Amino acid sequence: MLFYKRLYVSDKIKDPEIIKWRLRHRSGMISVYVLMLSRDCTRIDIMHSAFLQEKFYRSDPLYIIGLACDKDDAISLYADIVKEAVNKTGSTDVVSFLFHKEDFAK
Repeated sequence: MLFYKRLYVSDKIKDPEIIKWRLRHRSGMISVYVLMLSRDCTRIDIMHSAFLQEKFYRSDPLYIIGLACDKDDAISLYADIVKEAVNKTGSTDVVSFLFHKEDFAK
């Protein structure tokens, strides 16, 4: 599991380091959603953290770019990322705005 170097974190998340530790150790969290790069690297997906406990995700590397407290919060955080992409590049292509190999940290 890789985390975006400039991880986007919702204001409602009190301690992102604890959340990251729990995600790495497959610890259950009821109210955490993640924003992550899709498997085909073409879009950003929003997923409840409980799905990350599935065996499938243990062998498939995840690129997490954001943490949020609930689904509405995750959608709002994604909207903020899109606004930032449009303001800086003039495009809504969030993936090309965010992802470069050097932007990931373990």
